[in-house]
Amino acid sequence: MSEEDAAPADLPYVDGRDMSPAQLRAEIAKESDPQVQHIEEVRDELAGVVDELAHRADPRSWVDRIPPAVKIGLVAAAGVLAVVLLRPRRTARRER
Repeated sequence: MSEEDAAPADLPYVDGRDMSPAQLRAEIAKESDPQVQHIEEVRDELAGVVDELAHRADPRSWVDRIPPAVKIGLVAAAGVLAVVLLRPRRTARRER
């Protein structure tokens, strides 16, 4: 029978082997407060959402999914666009 099995179901379980009495009291108060529990659940859910969004927005993983032939076409198109936009413009001088 473990220590966790020995605790009644309505009391929070806190492993306090490395904690002072004051830290234990604070941990038990935190675990037994339903508002704090709700905040912790929302925080965990938010962390999962942030991880998922970071994975979706990661450009390296997006680029890794593009087939090599398309990558070559994109690089070529970017090169042509750069040449067109960055070439010096010639202005026609009108002499009167």
